[in-house]
Amino acid sequence: MSRCGWTLCRLLLCGLIGCCLTPSTGAFAAPPSTQNAKPEVKEGAPAKTQEQMMSEMVKLGTPDPNHEMLKNFEGTWKTFTNA
Repeated sequence: MSRCGWTLCRLLLCGLIGCCLTPSTGAFAAPPSTQNAKPEVKEGAPAKTQEQMMSEMVKLGTPDPNHEMLKNFEGTWKTFTNA
C-alpha cells in the first residue's frame, strides 16, 4: 500500500475512534435548560411538508464523489489484535 493509502487509512481509523468516544464524554450534550426548548421558527418562513423533507433527506443521503475514495477499502480485511 502506498504512503498516501496508509495515511488515508490512519485518518479514517482516527475519525472512527473519535466519533465513537466523543458522545460518551458528553461534549455534545446540551445543557438541561435547552434540551426541551422548542426550535425557533422564523416568521414568514413556509413550513416544509413531509414530502419535501423526505426528498431532501434522499438527496442528502445519496453517495457523492468522496465515496469513490473509499471504494479502495472495500472487501475482506484481516486484522490482528494484541491484548
